[in-house]
Amino acid sequence: MSTTASVLKKNRGKILVAIAALLIALVAVVGSGAYFTSVSSNPGNVFTAGILTHSNSDANGAFMTVADMYPGETRTGSVTLQNNGSVDGRLWLEQTGIADTPGGNGGPLSETLYVEITRGATVVYSGDLDAFAGAIDAGLLTVADGPITYDWAVTFPDTGDPLGADTGDNAYQGSSVTVAYAWELVTQ
Repeated sequence: MSTTASVLKKNRGKILVAIAALLIALVAVVGSGAYFTSVSSNPGNVFTAGILTHSNSDANGAFMTVADMYPGETRTGSVTLQNNGSVDGRLWLEQTGIADTPGGNGGPLSETLYVEITRGATVVYSGDLDAFAGAIDAGLLTVADGPITYDWAVTFPDTGDPLGADTGDNAYQGSSVTVAYAWELVTQ
């Protein structure tokens, strides 16, 4: 046996103890969590609910009263809305009531009038007055928008010469219709 082997054999216990001590020291240094740290905090956070409200230039009143319409004529009216809250919303328009008062020839005016509602160049509704059903999307109404005007064009179509005193356009002489609209602003 060589002298190195015999020295290792005699001191085997001491060598193992030394290796174990080195490993423990290495684990202590690496696993001790010896690293830099920095901690910050953010106390006092506050959360507040936004406010959703709008104004209507003709709230609780008619924005359009038209008398003595005749076939072929278009009359206009407008209403202006503004988001006065602190959060943006989507605006919905609904025709909530329609009441015809037929004239002497019995024609309900709502069945012949044509309505076009626009917001600038955007058409919100275009169709027969009596076909307007449900709530329609009238677009976003943001706080930053400021006042937004919706324009109505109501047309009494000219269907040509009536065949009789109470037919065609003559059926609507003296008739009137009252229409109610409701606006609802809803958060996105």
